Amino acid sequence: MTRTASTFAITLMAFFCAIVPAWPQVQTVNAPQLVNLTQPLIYDTLPQGTVIDLSGYYLKATVPMSAMVIIRSPAATPSNPGPQNMFVTLRFGIIDGNGMATSIVRITETTDSTIEIAAAVNSASNCVILDGGNFMTANNHIRIGAIANCGGNGLLVQTATNSGSYNVQGNHIEVGQVINNGGSGIAVITGAWANTFIVGPVEHNVYFGCYDGSGGSGGYVNHWIVNGANSNGLGQVC
Repeated sequence: MTRTASTFAITLMAFFCAIVPAWPQVQTVNAPQLVNLTQPLIYDTLPQGTVIDLSGYYLKATVPMSAMVIIRSPAATPSNPGPQNMFVTLRFGIIDGNGMATSIVRITETTDSTIEIAAAVNSASNCVILDGGNFMTANNHIRIGAIANCGGNGLLVQTATNSGSYNVQGNHIEVGQVINNGGSGIAVITGAWANTFIVGPVEHNVYFGCYDGSGGSGGYVNHWIVNGANSNGLGQVC
């Protein structure tokens, strides 16, 4: 069979259309689903490997509560570490205290886990709290896009005792921005050692941009990378 020039051109076009992908189509973007919270979300003693993904939700407090999200395992102790939250993954979108929640997120007795928050905003007091609780909060990867407009410290890291069995240690903590909080942007107090903080702008906080009063030494100091700190009432000590 003899092919004409036009037949050859059509065949060639069909070949290229088969191997060249179509242009990407416009994606439909869905707004996050609003959930009005009337009580805290409590994640207590989760099985290892648990994955909880609420990143597509906008959580908003509508009544007073101590914290909107509580991640804990109070049965875990230094002599009984088994119940601790371990190897779990939790992801959240925007968590808005709406001036009603005392705190946005409180994490205790949790180790070797991943916690992600798009934004934590508008709490009446300290916004995000890391505390050893009855055991320790250690070796976690924590990522927060922004902490803003909270009545107390943006991020408070503390434990009631300096004991290595109960403290907050070895966590890798990333925060995109910490802005406009009524206390310090980040306050690290007693019993918080060997944590790594990687922080974007820390600005317009009433007290310190960041403050490290943990007293760790040697291999137990906290390590800080802060990219831009300005307009904080007392500067920064970290």
